[in-house]
Formats: sequence, structure tokens, C-alpha cells
Amino acid sequence: MPFHKGDMDTNDNNNEITPCDNPNCAFHDPEMIERYRQATLEGHEAGLIKVHFTIKGDDNLGGETCWAVPLDDGFATICNVPFFVDASYGDLVHYTNVDGINEVDEVIDSRYQSVGVTYPYATEEEARSLYREMFDHCEGKGMKVEGMQAGIAIIAFPTDKMSEAEALAIITEVEGVDVIEVEDGEAH
Repeated sequence: MPFHKGDMDTNDNNNEITPCDNPNCAFHDPEMIERYRQATLEGHEAGLIKVHFTIKGDDNLGGETCWAVPLDDGFATICNVPFFVDASYGDLVHYTNVDGINEVDEVIDSRYQSVGVTYPYATEEEARSLYREMFDHCEGKGMKVEGMQAGIAIIAFPTDKMSEAEALAIITEVEGVDVIEVEDGEAH
């Protein structure tokens, strides 16, 4: 299933999103595009900043931008769950502003670990229902859930409160949810 490749960079308050031609992508749906745009506006109003992680060695992705709570002296705390970088919700990062982009130099402290999951669905309604069930179940156990596109999400769990085995057991209590296995950088 291809990932969204539309323009989602909202660092400059542009808030324009190129609709995706992949019907399985959340950014194919005008309602989801509007929800993302509103969340971006609300994030800026809440004093959040966007920080950017460059993905080295992958020309297809280039990088990932995340919401963060700015702290003093170029430090910030990540407040969503990144998909493509070795960082997670709650991580303390250091960033440097380079040409108006807050580029992450280093992850200083990590308190969460993330795992990717899939959940099969037959209809758009079923995808929303399964996502909501998984979201409610995992968030109720102290985890953070972020969807990528219908059928794929990433879940961050607090490493000081549960082991990876405990987190995986909780996640897979939701019927139909499978953890994405990663070996040598390839998802299986």
C-alpha cells in the first residue's frame, strides 16, 4: 500500500495539503484534509512548533515533521508519534533552526517506544471503527496512537510503565490488529 506523498509541510503556516491520489490514504478524503488543516492551525495557536527529522539515505521520504512543545535553548518535547524516524512521543530533542526549519540534531532522552500496526478492513466505515476501537483501547492503557492511513497506525508505549512484551499483548487484544515486524530495516 503506497504512503501519502502529497505536500504536508506546514512549517510556514501555509496549511495547504495536496490531495493524495491513493484512495486508501487519509489525505485522499477531503474531510481528513480539513481535519489535518484544523489541527495544524490549532497546534500553532497552542504554541507548538514543528520540528523536522531528516531521513538520511532515503531519497523517497526525505524527512518527517512532528509537533513539539518548545523548551529553552533549542530543546523541545515531541508531542505526536512519528512514523519514519527513530524517535517517539515524549522524546526530548535538540533542534537548530536552519533557514526557518527546526532541524532535529539529536534525541536527548526517550521515554516511549513505538511499534507499527496493521488492521485489515473491507470498507471505509470498518477502517474507522477498527481504528477508533484500537485508539480507545490503547490510549486507555497509557499509550499514544497515531494513524498513518487506513489500515496502518503507530503506537507509542511508555517504557517506564510497561515492557515491550506487555505493550504488544495489550495492542493485540484488539481483534484484527497485527504488529508490523521489522527486520534489517524492512517491514514484514
